[in-house]
Amino acid sequence: MPATQKLYETDATLRRFYARVLDCQKMDSAYAVLLDRSAFFPEGGGQPADTGCLQVGDQSAQVLYTYEQGEAILHLCDQPLPVGSTVEGVLNFDRRFANMQIHSGEHILSGLILKELGLHNVGFHMGHESNTIDLDGEISAEQVRTLEEKVNALICQNHPVFVSYPSAEELAALPLRKKPEVDHLRLVEIQDCDLCGCCGTHVAHTGEIGLLKIIDSQRYKGGTRLTFLCGAAALKDCADRCQSLKQICVGLSCKPQEAFSNVEKLKAELAAKKQELAAKIKHCCPMRQK
Repeated sequence: MPATQKLYETDATLRRFYARVLDCQKMDSAYAVLLDRSAFFPEGGGQPADTGCLQVGDQSAQVLYTYEQGEAILHLCDQPLPVGSTVEGVLNFDRRFANMQIHSGEHILSGLILKELGLHNVGFHMGHESNTIDLDGEISAEQVRTLEEKVNALICQNHPVFVSYPSAEELAALPLRKKPEVDHLRLVEIQDCDLCGCCGTHVAHTGEIGLLKIIDSQRYKGGTRLTFLCGAAALKDCADRCQSLKQICVGLSCKPQEAFSNVEKLKAELAAKKQELAAKIKHCCPMRQK
């Protein structure tokens, strides 16, 4: 199968492009369309596939999924496209940009964890609702909070992000955080933050990430799994949590900083009431205890 030129490798911000249809095969209820060039990122390296549409004149085929087969990128579409025709590809760029923010945020977080704690990222997944990285060691709640503060400080410093294809000799001398065993390795460098082999799409400057929020930390397979959000999703999560806390404080007639202690007080009072009720039942209905 012919190789597809990967436009996203040199320009992650490309939203529209033109390409020629090399092949179109029916697959169950969809159609696998092969283009000679594409800006659609195929699922891989923990990053989801791009979606969007391919247009030929008045005809528009929705790209439901994109995947790689060897060096070819196949676009799973909801309708066929004529082989030999020229199409205009249009990305769902909101989805793409969110993935760029997440992937770049993960690089900064993983690079900082290695530098500060000596722990390695051994698993990365970008999901529909949240994203996770798995570490080969345990970290405390205090360390998580410190990491989050330092990551966001680096984001605010607006470090540039570079992509390169070094030679084998150059690679041997570079302090890579992770080196995938592939030919023609693509390096992503976030200046003063991280240097890692990666096939994914990234922002041009860290300030575009906006915000990284670690929303959960738990023990996982002898190490730690961190769940995090970036960009608009991180901001929305913070806003939702603030609104929930505000509603709780209204119900408890307390200040936000008093909410936890008030909830703990209510829990203690409830436990005492339950014990008191159990004692009364035992005293009034001794037969129920037999």
